[in-house]
Amino acid sequence: NHASEFCKDERKPSKVEIRRFFIFSAKEYLFIASAFFWDMSFDIYIIAYLLDTVSTGLFNFASSISFFLLHWSPGIVLQPIVSPLFVRQYSKYNDPAVLNNLFQFYNKFKAFFAFPVIFGIWLLADKFELIFYQNKFEAAIFALKILVLSVMLQAFTMPIRNIFNVFEKNELSLYCNIVIVYRICASFILIKHFGILGAA
Repeated sequence: NHASEFCKDERKPSKVEIRRFFIFSAKEYLFIASAFFWDMSFDIYIIAYLLDTVSTGLFNFASSISFFLLHWSPGIVLQPIVSPLFVRQYSKYNDPAVLNNLFQFYNKFKAFFAFPVIFGIWLLADKFELIFYQNKFEAAIFALKILVLSVMLQAFTMPIRNIFNVFEKNELSLYCNIVIVYRICASFILIKHFGILGAA
């Protein structure tokens, strides 16, 4: 009985709300679909096409370690929890200052873990590779250092997307993807001339 009463009282979404939902979802889908061109696998396809299997393996070694460190860093692991928190806090207080405080705290939290990882890789990557791989991937060490630096710094852009989503301005993320055109062109040019370092 309680369940049936709840269903009767439950307000149906208005046409405006349904329209907002579909517009927001469409922009989010287009952003995620175009994210393929930001993925390291895109670089691997180009390396395999322009270079050789050895270079492909070396770059895959460097990129897989970089993304392993990124995805298992505490700041990224907590992303599914923090993202709804931005919405909740703004809905509760309706104050952009609250978002600003949360944004700064989240980035400081990420920095606390990210920068030691970056410094550790730059100082110890060659020694780690020598001990565990006996210099089989020595040619990928500098590419690994570059990738770890850039990948870990990219983690700080994620809270910006949270802000865009709170204000339903996720088209701004989509507009930023215009850089993909440059990325595709630059990837072919740099990889052809500088190999896996160009990709990194």
